Amino acid sequence: MGEKEIINLSLLIMMVLYLIPIFFIFLIGIWKTYKKMCGKGWVMLIPIYGTYVLNTKIQKRTPWLVLIEIISVLNTVLVYIIDEESIIYWIIGLIELLYNIMLVNGISKGFKRSKWFTCGLMLMPFIFYPILGFSKDEFYKEVFEKKEEN
Repeated sequence: MGEKEIINLSLLIMMVLYLIPIFFIFLIGIWKTYKKMCGKGWVMLIPIYGTYVLNTKIQKRTPWLVLIEIISVLNTVLVYIIDEESIIYWIIGLIELLYNIMLVNGISKGFKRSKWFTCGLMLMPFIFYPILGFSKDEFYKEVFEKKEEN
């Protein structure tokens, strides 16, 4: 092994040693966040079901919005199969981005956090989800309850 390969290998080992704990802290933080929201942390492990629970049970939105997530997954798979990107691919991606911003903003609102915290959850989730998960903040489902007129 040459000097360059040894340096590359040592950098790879250092990255792995630093990234694995960060990943597990993120995973535990998002698990605890979901546990605060719906009582079940394992829900976040199942992508489309986790989005469904977040959308319908927690944020009280229509279940049809989960179709955006399903269409986005299918669209991504089709791009890899067909190996061709089209304008529809980008439009669906933009719609999914807006949908994810809406969901993450709902998480922030449920914990009574600001719009800036929503930006943090979107841009640096590995920092902000553990903040929510490990903090003593409570999730307020009342934020999403529909107000009835008397």
